[in-house]
Amino acid sequence: TRCIICFTFLHSALIMQLPLQIMIIVTIAMLVDISFVTACKRKEGIGLSLVNTGPTEGSPIFVLKKGDQNKVPSNENGDGELNVDYAVRLREFLPDQEASHPYLSFDRETLGDCGYYPYGFLAPAVAPCFYLKLNKVSDWVPKPIDEEDLSDPDFPPALADHWHTQRDKNNVWIHCDGMYPADKEALRDMEYFPASRAIPVKYFPFAGESADQSYHSPLVAIKIHPHNTEQLIHVECRAYAKDKMEAVQFGVLIKEHGQWLAN
Repeated sequence: TRCIICFTFLHSALIMQLPLQIMIIVTIAMLVDISFVTACKRKEGIGLSLVNTGPTEGSPIFVLKKGDQNKVPSNENGDGELNVDYAVRLREFLPDQEASHPYLSFDRETLGDCGYYPYGFLAPAVAPCFYLKLNKVSDWVPKPIDEEDLSDPDFPPALADHWHTQRDKNNVWIHCDGMYPADKEALRDMEYFPASRAIPVKYFPFAGESADQSYHSPLVAIKIHPHNTEQLIHVECRAYAKDKMEAVQFGVLIKEHGQWLAN
């Protein structure tokens, strides 16, 4: 299902206050492929979800300010559009306690540089981390891919090469890339945490939660090192297993100066 109204993730007032060049970039992004906005609807079936949240519900575009060192959020919940607000909201989603039996606890150490606040959202180098998880589907256990799956013409060659280097194949594999040539170039230094790009099958199945039983969704993080400001980078991430799974799409824009909205 496509989101027909693009203003689901961009306020009309916000667009009117953009510099002309940015208005053109955003408008072209909307017109070239409106399917990009599918990320504004959270997938509830088997598929991938983005943990990060934007300043408005369902927003798939993350707008950050280059060189932002402000450590004071808009409020205690990070309900704003500052770089630090993104980090505050994200902190609420990352596990900080042990999971309950029979579930395994997710080891946040595997996220490396993306494992700790402020997750790359503040200067001196704004290089934000984005976190991917599989949707919670009761009693579902993913079936890992094998050599035969790599022959699919749509299977990413870079992921196939990576798969061959990994000893443990009992995983769901994550692959992210730019949607258009300029995006692919902008993501050339993107990093995965853990480096395996893997969500181990050992964390499944999910069988529900209660007050006495908590589940930690295993995560894969990507760290984006933007090379250009004022460029809207379209990112698409997919999970690979025997099961057919929906992709997740989002955008990242690093602004050189100013705010999207006047104070």
